[in-house]
Amino acid sequence: MNASGADRGDFADPPATPVWYACEHPSLAEPLARLDALVDWEKRDRDAGMRVTLAPAADLLARLGDPQAGRPLVHLAGTKGKGSTLAWLEAALLAIGVRTALFSSPHVESVTERLRLDGRDVDPEPLAHGLTEALEARAAALAEGTPGAHASWFDLMIAGSARAARAADLWLVEVGLGGRLDSTNAFESTVAGLASVELEHTAVLGDTREAIAAEKAGIARADRPFVVGLDPQDPAARRAAQVAEALGARVRSCPPATGGTDARNRGLARALLEELERAGFAPGAVAALDGLAQVPRLPGRLERWRTRAGTEVVLDGAHVPESLELLLAPDGPLGVGPLHAVFSCARDKRRGAMLKVLGPRVETLFCTSLSRTGSVPADTLTEDARALGLVATCEPNPARALERALRLATDGGGTVLVTGSLHLIGPARVHLRSCGAVPC
Repeated sequence: MNASGADRGDFADPPATPVWYACEHPSLAEPLARLDALVDWEKRDRDAGMRVTLAPAADLLARLGDPQAGRPLVHLAGTKGKGSTLAWLEAALLAIGVRTALFSSPHVESVTERLRLDGRDVDPEPLAHGLTEALEARAAALAEGTPGAHASWFDLMIAGSARAARAADLWLVEVGLGGRLDSTNAFESTVAGLASVELEHTAVLGDTREAIAAEKAGIARADRPFVVGLDPQDPAARRAAQVAEALGARVRSCPPATGGTDARNRGLARALLEELERAGFAPGAVAALDGLAQVPRLPGRLERWRTRAGTEVVLDGAHVPESLELLLAPDGPLGVGPLHAVFSCARDKRRGAMLKVLGPRVETLFCTSLSRTGSVPADTLTEDARALGLVATCEPNPARALERALRLATDGGGTVLVTGSLHLIGPARVHLRSCGAVPC
């Protein structure tokens, strides 16, 4: 055995077939098998043919007794930052004793990550029960010919999660895609907001930031606050405000705070909590937020691991070039040391722009593939990267790509970065765990 690290027990031999996700709990096997027979737009190309309407989700929720009705709810849209912002809200609310339910997507390893109750992933059994009830509601809709018959995977996940979240005092809901026609917009919000706007899903949302902002602002509600977390001079911010005002919302501008991503997310969280307190809910939450010392993290957001050999691995699902720029900035969280990256992305992402951001910063790039039909093939990514002058290697198996990056970093020094999609974080976690690495 050579000195590349395998003889030191640092790495596991990657399987020939990618290990995409950890096994789900047995109680979830049947409902997930039934869900997987439905259309799942998270795993398919999102294009103009994508079905977007609130009717199926609304029908399912009505059949389940509208579990979302009568409770305060914060609804947040945005290209990036929305999950991390809601994590700040969750931490502040839990600090004052409010029972919370946080809805997020996609998941990294288990579907239980999509619903956090009181700061912890939902237990499998109540989620399985909620999903089974949602599936039964769809069957009834199918028999009666109502819109719920056409529910997608995400519609059912939202409805089933809503049933499992009934005991929570306050819901924190992250938009899945866009806003106006996202399944989560079947909920009525107390406070809504917009975290950011970048070019993404352009075939569905529009090909300008202004058009995308209009779609995201569609979650605004009449006579309710809508907080815009963009520079007020940004044309996308102005367009979002116009749409929200046309819907009757009270628009509040919350310009991005200086000091980096965490400061920006925390600033927006504070504005949302202020509006929640003004509405008569969660008194003391703003003060609790101000007193938080630790930055809350969701899976796949600047998630740090360390191997037994001491090599640092950073998992971050940055999927737009603007997020990568913040991540890789000289004064950013990764510093300026040597970097070896494992990268993959979906076809509807701006991969050329992301590769240009990675180019000046990474020493070696391993291009790999995702377990979804909308993934860019590893060989295509590699060709694109080499055309831009990057030192790129094609490795379709994510575990093998990570293994090779780890060997380089362990032997020659540096950090390993896994990025481009949250769908890549799951297999990376599985492999890191198998070779004895630990979160840090």
